[in-house]
Amino acid sequence: LLRKFGATVDFFTTIFTNQPPFHTALYESFSSGSYAELDYHAEAKNQEFFRHELAERNCKVVIPKVYPDFSTERVLTSEWINGKKLSDSPRDRIRQLIPVGVELFLTQLLDMGKFHSDPHPGNLLVNDKGELCLLDF
Repeated sequence: LLRKFGATVDFFTTIFTNQPPFHTALYESFSSGSYAELDYHAEAKNQEFFRHELAERNCKVVIPKVYPDFSTERVLTSEWINGKKLSDSPRDRIRQLIPVGVELFLTQLLDMGKFHSDPHPGNLLVNDKGELCLLDF
């Protein structure tokens, strides 16, 4: 449906404006990205990549272990982390973890060449030991 809509918009914008057609390509890209986001084999691979690479660099972050024998394209099974959202933690705990978070994301951006692109409050936990945990890759 979106493909047809994009083709129609592209047809009319090409006729009535000087704008190059891009809607069909935009919807195609969105569609393929959405399907890729739902592939838990890919997410498991990313999670294990970050777990390994950040451990190699001695980053003080916890990333849950993946259980591949219990995971499929539609189910991702990983280690359970007891904790609460970073945003629900006391201010002094958050202040203690700010340097950890800064180092974590600078390491990803400047050293690893890959980064966790969805660091919203539900993906950042503080475990029972007070360590920062990163979820959802």
